[in-house]
Amino acid sequence: MIIKLVVDVVVVNIINAYAPYAGLGDEEKKLFRDCLDDLVSTPSDEILYIGGDFNGHIGEDSDGYIGTHGGFGYGIRNEGGCTLLEFVLAHELVIVNSCFKKRDARLITFKSGGCSTQIDYFLTRRRNNNYKDCKVIPDEMCATEYRLLVMDIYMRRKIIVNIQEAAPRILWTNLKGERVRIFKERIGLEQRSYVGDDAWWWNEDVQERVKVKDAHFKELICCNEQEELDINKILYKEAKRLAKRAVVEAKDKAYEEIYLFNESRVSEEEVEWETVRQSHCDSNIQPINGEEIEWALRKMGKAKATGPDKIPIEVWWCLDKEGERWLAQLFNLIFRIGKIPHEWKLTMVIPIYKNKGDAQNCSNFRGIKLLSHTMKLWE
Repeated sequence: MIIKLVVDVVVVNIINAYAPYAGLGDEEKKLFRDCLDDLVSTPSDEILYIGGDFNGHIGEDSDGYIGTHGGFGYGIRNEGGCTLLEFVLAHELVIVNSCFKKRDARLITFKSGGCSTQIDYFLTRRRNNNYKDCKVIPDEMCATEYRLLVMDIYMRRKIIVNIQEAAPRILWTNLKGERVRIFKERIGLEQRSYVGDDAWWWNEDVQERVKVKDAHFKELICCNEQEELDINKILYKEAKRLAKRAVVEAKDKAYEEIYLFNESRVSEEEVEWETVRQSHCDSNIQPINGEEIEWALRKMGKAKATGPDKIPIEVWWCLDKEGERWLAQLFNLIFRIGKIPHEWKLTMVIPIYKNKGDAQNCSNFRGIKLLSHTMKLWE
């Protein structure tokens, strides 16, 4: 079995192998080697890991297989181990188990009665030196006789820098006098100050105070004498204090205008609602009846998330005519008194991840409001 993984721009091939046991004939063993040869023939620029039970003992020492056998094996080499080493050598692989010096308990992968052997191995290409450790965990048993073999690897990720295109800015400082006018006429632009998105509340007073503060700061850093330095320091601190005060006043004024605007919208909605209610009460408009409720219920969706009152729309379907009669009485009462239930004014906001960006950043979530189904029916 082979699994292909794509990590950033790197392709990783993971092969799981299980060699025929010793009692089978040469035909089955040859068929296994041929199939494994086909799987190992992956592009050289891809990473390859092979793990499984190869039913062979590679022995303690390398003995002519330097670069393929790391020299830290277990037991005595047999015919199956020689076949495995020849296969690894032919494909320029390395047996990761043999590259780390461990005590016997960390090397034995199969133990039954008085027999302890090493038959499970991890293989990888020689140039893929991104493995950190390979060992057996004696206390973890995959089966009654088998021990769990673990290999630690690390992958180098390519860091992609997110470069955002900044808005073009015009450097006007090098132009003086008549050249400024000529330049503006030639390109058809007017000089303007650039304010960030977080400083939308800036006004002319704030900009003037900030310019004065910057001018005093430039004079401060250009001072050479101590007396002049002390004077400019006092002037700079005073200009900085005035700039902070201007910022606070401008921000308070901007937010106050927002609050007044929102309050005016609310009052307009209240007047509109009162007008509708009064016209409904004064005119000859017929009250809401059960047929209108039934028509509205047919337009409502099914299996939707409920709001704070936890009452799904399916409740009114189950109540049938009795529910329609009760809803008609409720809706007509709302029209008469001009107030809706307090629970209908509540809402639940559920954050939904956008599947992009950092999951710990709130801006990468989209808020979904859950409203009362009965209120939707009323609307």
